[in-house]
Amino acid sequence: IYESRSVMRMTVDDFWKTYPFQPYELIQGEVVKPETLGFRYSVVGMKVEAKLIEFVERYELGEVFGSNNGYRLSQYTLRSPRVSFISNEKWQHITHPYSYLPFPPDIAVEVMTLDISDQAIRKICAQYIRAGTQYVWVFQPDLQQMTNYSRHENPRVFRRSDYLRLPKWHPEFILPLMDVLPKPRRFN
Repeated sequence: IYESRSVMRMTVDDFWKTYPFQPYELIQGEVVKPETLGFRYSVVGMKVEAKLIEFVERYELGEVFGSNNGYRLSQYTLRSPRVSFISNEKWQHITHPYSYLPFPPDIAVEVMTLDISDQAIRKICAQYIRAGTQYVWVFQPDLQQMTNYSRHENPRVFRRSDYLRLPKWHPEFILPLMDVLPKPRRFN
């Protein structure tokens, strides 16, 4: 999933001094460049981002970001999820608007390919959850599914025909997965 750029263990602060505004993440002290996933996966991320923006703006809940935003998950980990949400409450704690965010997102969205193992996915989600992220949504377009990892309950798999509801986050939130997961298509 990642191409390594360094073997030296760095802190998030050292990383930001060395690689500000660069397309890298810091994973357990190692600088990595996320792989480019391709259009099929980008479409899913964009659709989820659009749906989340629409809902968050309607209820004035906070802000939704694309993948250019870094979040400090620990002293040695800074991740940039494909889509993320932070609440108005967290927004008030931003002191440096041109830096990474010193806290985890409330919701992190990742779009994964089949070559990423279930073990690797669980490890990524555990990093978010341990840091304080409330929900991690992992979309796997090739499997026509999404898994919701939560601080409140065990991971739950949703299929393309399902609806994601998060009453503990907001009672009105409903995401029809058929709106964001592409129909199966054959490519030549």
